[in-house]
Amino acid sequence: MTSREPPEGGEQPSSCPSQENAPSAQEGPTARKRDDPRHRFALAKARAMVLFAVAGSMAAGVCLGVLGYLATNSEREIEDALLRAVVRQVEHHYVEEVPRRRLVDDAIRGVLANLDDHSALLDERALAIMQEQAAGGFGGVGVELGVVEGHLTIIAPLPDTPAARAGILAGDRLLEVDHRPVRRLGEASRALRGQPDTSVHVRVHRLAPPASRSARQHPPQGVAQEDAVSEQAADDAPPAEARRLDFDITRALIALSSVRGRVLTPGYGYLHIRQFNENTEDDLASALADLAAEQPLDGLVMDLRDNPGGLLIASVAVADAFLESGAIVSIAGRTPDEAQEFAADAEARAQGVALAVLVNQGSASGAEIVASALQHHGRAVVIGTETYGKGSVQSIMHFPSISEKARRALKLTTARYFTPSGRSLDNAGVTPDIVVPPQADERAKDYEQRLLDAAVAHFRDASAAG
Repeated sequence: MTSREPPEGGEQPSSCPSQENAPSAQEGPTARKRDDPRHRFALAKARAMVLFAVAGSMAAGVCLGVLGYLATNSEREIEDALLRAVVRQVEHHYVEEVPRRRLVDDAIRGVLANLDDHSALLDERALAIMQEQAAGGFGGVGVELGVVEGHLTIIAPLPDTPAARAGILAGDRLLEVDHRPVRRLGEASRALRGQPDTSVHVRVHRLAPPASRSARQHPPQGVAQEDAVSEQAADDAPPAEARRLDFDITRALIALSSVRGRVLTPGYGYLHIRQFNENTEDDLASALADLAAEQPLDGLVMDLRDNPGGLLIASVAVADAFLESGAIVSIAGRTPDEAQEFAADAEARAQGVALAVLVNQGSASGAEIVASALQHHGRAVVIGTETYGKGSVQSIMHFPSISEKARRALKLTTARYFTPSGRSLDNAGVTPDIVVPPQADERAKDYEQRLLDAAVAHFRDASAAG
């Protein structure tokens, strides 16, 4: 009987020949392949190729990364060089000489121009104004300015200020500051302001008698507190009955209250918050205390019209004053480190008092934070027209090591804020609960009275229903 080989890798049959003559499993075709030098060479070659491919891939990745880095840096270097070359060409070849600082500032403004409406380069004066606004005061003489009948006019000297103590009166027409004629509000504002304890010379025309021509009989459109509001020029020729008066006044720090309060009708109060600064929280507490001291309040109207915002923390404090709990606003930026959330505590200052908030298109940023938070929690009814829609946060970045001689800073949008419902107000403001638009040719005082009437009517309706 002819013997046959067992299947490769199988068991030997019991009838197989002796082990000397029969090939074992270890001596099969596969074993013979492994022992073949050509096979071992092929395996070694395959392993080498795999290792080479892996090493090549890693090297290629590193090389591509390096090339990408070099390419990016090269592009940046080219762009930086182009910017410097353009400035150089304009500086040396433009038809008129342009100061290099102006060229650099204009280049920076060009970088910021297309980002948004709020990022900007701040020069020394802009920085000073911003700091004054945040601090709630400024160095000056303490007058409210306006344009009345074409003349720069003192609307009123602020109480207990250098101007009032020097004898400046409402109705005086401003002619000169430090012996230089002034014809515009912005120009006059800049001239009157300055560091406290510095002196300024003021020349006015006073009409005779002053009481008969008081500026308060002619309320101007756009009153300023030594600030630019209107560009209407003053009339050069003073009236014949006027007499010139000269004053040497020492400037002082003029503190401005950001909150003003008054009683509307018995049981109802009114608060006007002009902006949010370092003093707003204390000013609000003082105004609320004064109103409560006169009589118990059933309702309170908070006027945030034309309030452009200001310090975020101040607007949060105002909302917190009327909320016992709940979210006020949250902030999200490009990095997780910029995320913040603000919530109310349990110490509301005006618990149980019905609240209405007046807004318009000039209500922005911090004013919208307050209105949206109070509206979201059902704490206030919002009355007026849709707000501006500014939902971004700006950070001030100083460069002391670069601009020591000429102070400049960057105001840059670094985050966005969100209402308690998670909605961004950027380009989409707060919609009032009760829409009361102004009518054509309606006087500002008449429109304000309609808003106040709507608020008081809402209070009374809610009280009757509840």
